[in-house]
Amino acid sequence: MKRVWISSTVMVVALVMGIVFYRVSTVREIGRIEALEGRTGAFAELARPLPIGFYDVASWSSNSLETARIEMGLPTLSNLYVVRFRDNGLPAFDGYAAYDTNKQTMVRAVVFQLPNETRVPARICVVIFYAAAGLLFYSVLCLLTAPFLKRMRLWIMRHWISHLLCVLFVIYCLLGWRFYYTHTTGGSYMVTHAVTTHTERVLVNVFRPFFIFCLGFTVDPVEWDVGYHDMAPAPRVSLTSSGFTLHLGIITNASFSDYNMHADEYPSDSDKIYVYCRMSRRGKHRQDFNMEFPAGNGWKFEPQSVKLIWMDPDGVEVPIQIIR
Repeated sequence: MKRVWISSTVMVVALVMGIVFYRVSTVREIGRIEALEGRTGAFAELARPLPIGFYDVASWSSNSLETARIEMGLPTLSNLYVVRFRDNGLPAFDGYAAYDTNKQTMVRAVVFQLPNETRVPARICVVIFYAAAGLLFYSVLCLLTAPFLKRMRLWIMRHWISHLLCVLFVIYCLLGWRFYYTHTTGGSYMVTHAVTTHTERVLVNVFRPFFIFCLGFTVDPVEWDVGYHDMAPAPRVSLTSSGFTLHLGIITNASFSDYNMHADEYPSDSDKIYVYCRMSRRGKHRQDFNMEFPAGNGWKFEPQSVKLIWMDPDGVEVPIQIIR
């Protein structure tokens, strides 16, 4: 039994040291990114501290570029090359970097990390995360050693209530993290996040303690898909020479009044653009979204022939009324 305790202690200490090292390396990485602001030089040299896989925001969608400008607090993005990055550190973070191509200067480098939106102190969230990781490691250790060590089996049977609570807590944290990932922008592009059903609302309430104490969100981070017929009046579009303005109505089936909407576009054929919308309790409230026709990847849209299609959560395509 003494050997089991010594081995368990060594492995738990090694796990905690690994987590602490991961946390320290994340803080240092964020510091290097924020230190880029105001530096001059070639973009290839300045972009080295950025996480691998950053992408050009302008090539994604015009709405994403406008969102980046607002979140960075810049009056304009003329002559700026804007990229977005994301890294699964501890905690996971994302952000933007704006590079002035004329002056060869990194105008802005901002990082958005989880503890900035917390009602529980960040240190408490990190301690709870460490505890959950340690219990997960202990559960796996018990499963691996119990078939071979009789003393371990007796130890588990003697304290079966504590071990049962430990396993339930680990399962709850794993399911909560999975629910968070599949119901926010951590999921795939153009994939259903959360449909406003009774079951989904119940699951949000079930995982609310996980959102607050483990992730530190002040409000629910879940993003709900919005259907075309969920709004009154129905969405409409007014065309411009280089894009269009999406006018959204009031959501009639929202379970909370302080919602905010986010709309985005996705080009399909040469004359068809899909539009979809999500609502959440985070961000700034907006009813109108100015979007430009996608110009990258060979796309070329004409205002006279373009078709705007609303993508419902169930996959139904609804043509959007165009105001001439």
